[in-house]
Amino acid sequence: MPFVDIEDDKPVEQPTLQVSKEPFKGPVVDTKKTQYDTLSTFYAGQKWPVDYYSQVGSRDSTAASFSRDTPVTYGTYRKIRGFELVVETAITNDQNSSEANGFDSTGNGIVYHCIIPQNGDLFIADFGNGRNVLFEAYSPKKLGVYEESPHRVEWKAVDFVDDALFSRLEASTIETLYFDRENFRNNLKCLLNKEEVDSIRRLNNAWRRLIGLYFKDFFSDQFSTFQVPGQYVDGVHVPTYDPNVVKYLRKTLSVSQHAMVHKIIELDCSGDPAADQLSLFDMLAKRDWELLYSCSHHFNAQPIDCYRSYPKLHSVYFSGMRRVVSARDISFTVNHPTGSMAGSVLEIMKAGPERPEMRSILPQLTKGGTESKPSYGRYIKRVLCDDYYVFSKEFYTGEGEVSMLERMVQHRMKGQGIDLVDLADLADYAPRFDNLERFYYIPIILTLIKLAPGVL
Repeated sequence: MPFVDIEDDKPVEQPTLQVSKEPFKGPVVDTKKTQYDTLSTFYAGQKWPVDYYSQVGSRDSTAASFSRDTPVTYGTYRKIRGFELVVETAITNDQNSSEANGFDSTGNGIVYHCIIPQNGDLFIADFGNGRNVLFEAYSPKKLGVYEESPHRVEWKAVDFVDDALFSRLEASTIETLYFDRENFRNNLKCLLNKEEVDSIRRLNNAWRRLIGLYFKDFFSDQFSTFQVPGQYVDGVHVPTYDPNVVKYLRKTLSVSQHAMVHKIIELDCSGDPAADQLSLFDMLAKRDWELLYSCSHHFNAQPIDCYRSYPKLHSVYFSGMRRVVSARDISFTVNHPTGSMAGSVLEIMKAGPERPEMRSILPQLTKGGTESKPSYGRYIKRVLCDDYYVFSKEFYTGEGEVSMLERMVQHRMKGQGIDLVDLADLADYAPRFDNLERFYYIPIILTLIKLAPGVL
């Protein structure tokens, strides 16, 4: 019998893990993304323009050094013309220990984040003596944890560029892109293909062409403002003023874009309830698609006598104009409670007439050309092809087929992208429009060009 009785060890009771249904409340983690690429072009160092050859390979390929004797199939590149390196250490020339007692030219610098450098990347740059030299990049190192962080690379001179070497590189190039420094600084697409570069160049040329033609064709020296073209009543020319277009152009153009902008006079049409109505051009100026539903969709040309009771500086009544384009459907405001959209606050309150009878004395704006002339195919529809202001009923209602210009406006006002090639085609064709179409559509096309990324 033992001297001491030792009880058997009892099993240790394991605690039960309680899963909480409440969300974890701990330190706040800042997940905000900061765009550092807008500052990338301000890195300290000398900007060095180069033509960069970025290697293109598969997951199983390895980086290889370039040689004149290497077959073309052993290495393919994506060429980026007009790229920019930031030189941190100037090129140094040190004699090597080879039998030829040659020199090694080396340096280092920063590569913007739009390119991920690899060992074996190449670039051609001016060596400073009027000759182009081929350099090879190696030892890339990312300078931060952010996606927009650039890389620091070392580079060394490989050979002087002659016709044979350049032809060898071009044979290994599968794609050519173009670097746009301003797009890169503005956080836009900065590596562009040839079609995109050509479109941007065409849009720049179209902007200067269209704005010059618009002032030449539609700016009246007599009235010092823009005049609706082709307006006749019984064969007699009737000067007609559209305040929506003039107000829009004064908001969107500056003297730096055309020297005549400061001469535009915006005639005063206040006092008339229609002058306070929003139009398509207000939606374009504010770039707010939802505002279209608050805009007037129908406009008429009313006689100047309606403005006789409002003598003001630059009043349209004393300007010499004979008609004014004004809204036909007036929305409700407390200042004009009898508008067509007033509805009823109480059952005894009813909306008044849409317009006074005097508004319909004169017909709508005269259509450019003949009534039977078809639309301009896929580019635009004719102005006043129906009862709606400038654009067609399909644009305002969102039902049916719209023209290319109307579709571009819809997409751009909703924050969606548009095809720059189609916009360049439309802008190049715009000078062939008839007078009324050019008067209303060219300001809209200018806006689309202005909103296109990387153009102006």
